[in-house]
Amino acid sequence: MAQSRESFDFEGSTWIRKGGEPILDKKGKVIGKQPHYYESASNQYHKNDRLYIEPTADGKDIQLRQLQREGEHYKDVKIYDKYLNWTGNVDTIGNLPHLNPSDPNSVRFHVDYTDKFANERGYHFEKDGNGKTKTHTMNVDGESRAYTKSSDGKTMLLLGYTAVTQRDTYYKDLEANGKKIIYDRLLTNDDLTSEGICNARAPGTVMSGLGLKMTDTQVKEYGSMGVMIARASQEHGNTMIDADNPFGRKPSQMGVETLSANSFSKFGFEVPPKGIIYNDVRKPELPKRENADSDYAFAQKQRAYDEKIEARNQSSLDKVKPWVIDQIKQGNPVVVGGDFTGSGHVVTIVGFTPTGYIVHDSYGDRTKGYNASKTSGQFVHYPYGSFSLGYGYILKRKK
Repeated sequence: MAQSRESFDFEGSTWIRKGGEPILDKKGKVIGKQPHYYESASNQYHKNDRLYIEPTADGKDIQLRQLQREGEHYKDVKIYDKYLNWTGNVDTIGNLPHLNPSDPNSVRFHVDYTDKFANERGYHFEKDGNGKTKTHTMNVDGESRAYTKSSDGKTMLLLGYTAVTQRDTYYKDLEANGKKIIYDRLLTNDDLTSEGICNARAPGTVMSGLGLKMTDTQVKEYGSMGVMIARASQEHGNTMIDADNPFGRKPSQMGVETLSANSFSKFGFEVPPKGIIYNDVRKPELPKRENADSDYAFAQKQRAYDEKIEARNQSSLDKVKPWVIDQIKQGNPVVVGGDFTGSGHVVTIVGFTPTGYIVHDSYGDRTKGYNASKTSGQFVHYPYGSFSLGYGYILKRKK
């Protein structure tokens, strides 16, 4: 794309070339020009976004830098290469683009976004006569929802659910012990940080896809939906004081039903009746060797643990997996908690293939190692037998 181009279509908007005004010194002599940029039509905030074409950091190439709402509430995070590929991990500030199946520009943005990762991950979807990914719609709760699938129907992906990251997120400039945090829990150093908000990010992905948008005030206050939901959950957790939890509970210590009634409901959503599935086997604790344990006694503990883990894995495949796939077929993304890490993790399942789930994982790509690098967790493929799911649930708007 040449910078001299007067206009072009991108991300569902038409961008018009502007800028280039002369820069004058004190005597009125022209000493340069303002940089050229492209400005879009009004976005969802009735503001004009800007797109700058500029050299990369090493000066060897060019990139596109998008200033959303002219930088008023957003961080400079949306960077594209010269081929219009989104190079950032995810959008972290403000509202993410909502899919309107009746708006061709909206559909085009989400299909283009999906196609980028489909090509990287090896997913194959139906193509139309022009070689573009073919989309379908279904009626879910009186609304039109879009999806795509493979020609044989064995792969299916729900469109409109845009991945978000929980990494490096925080509330305003709130700090504790030299670290930026989400919530300062009084009288304890066990504060809520970005590492503990997966059970807000995952349902937030669903709520955003179903049309929830933060107000201007909420964008200024929280920055992102995950932070907003996490703080609402923690506010209720502060009231859950008992002998075992003298400072209340963190969201990770709260059940799905509790989160639904006291956090999700504040934003107009809930886990509906029969909208949740549980593994028949709870995750066992790792066996500890006591001083009095003989080798045989400890081996027995280890054997019992292994048998329970195997039973849990089987229940995940026999009970949870069919329910999740059925929900996807009905047009419902599924928030699941599972053994992705030693302490557990929550992700959003938005599709399936013959061999695994298509997942938005807010902490990155588990298959590449969460801590190896800040990998993108968008549309990652998690094989069915590589972990067990403890539960899964869907969200509906409250009636």
